[in-house]
Amino acid sequence: MGVLTVRLTEIEEQLIDEIKKKYNINVNTKALLYAALKCMSLEKEVAELKRDKAALQAQVRDYRQGTLDLFSGLEQLKRLTNN
Repeated sequence: MGVLTVRLTEIEEQLIDEIKKKYNINVNTKALLYAALKCMSLEKEVAELKRDKAALQAQVRDYRQGTLDLFSGLEQLKRLTNN
């Protein structure tokens, strides 16, 4: 097991205090580790959500193109039947 020494600014100490209060953690190092683990987890979640978003955007594009094709086909049918 290693020893980690971190010199904190006042703002960083306030941030760690906020993390400790929010997640009911008593020790600074545990708060830092918790925040790091949470960050990694959230990064994975964001990546998954971005993939899902891209897939949904592609699906919307496909539906939009299908709708345009349908309207185009209806217009062509209308022209053919009006003759």
